[in-house]
Amino acid sequence: MGSYRRGTTDSGDIDLIVTRPDADINHIRSTVVDVLIPRLMQEGFLKTALATSHKDTGTKWHGASALPGISIWRRIDLLLVPWDEMGAALIYFTGNEIFNRSIRLLASKKGMRLNQRGLYRDVIRGKGRGRMTKGTLMEGKSERRIFEILGVPWRPPHHRMI
Repeated sequence: MGSYRRGTTDSGDIDLIVTRPDADINHIRSTVVDVLIPRLMQEGFLKTALATSHKDTGTKWHGASALPGISIWRRIDLLLVPWDEMGAALIYFTGNEIFNRSIRLLASKKGMRLNQRGLYRDVIRGKGRGRMTKGTLMEGKSERRIFEILGVPWRPPHHRMI
């Protein structure tokens, strides 16, 4: 994901989405947290955990990794995503930060909310723009469909470096 998906020539970290079409978030989370991460730690690929979200509700894991025999560590971020949220997650985790802020601002100006889980309508905001209602999910699965609903021409990842 991230800079790799945008086609940049270098990268400071490794961003990965972990998903599975026939699994809910609880299954994905338990597989990653209880099986994958401990195994990659044991094999020496993962060096340390830097930050993890709550074991029972979290969807992110941040750490450091290194290839065997190489002393350079790289930051690695795992985003655990239900299949139905892949389109929104692709937008969110591809970036870049300026592109993400711009497309979220556009959604907000159109009375919607875009986050890593989906594009929502009928979001009611109160004082200080605090969200009072979650809204209704319009799209989460398809990255292209989210662009279409927002009235934005499709921008492939390598064109998201505003």
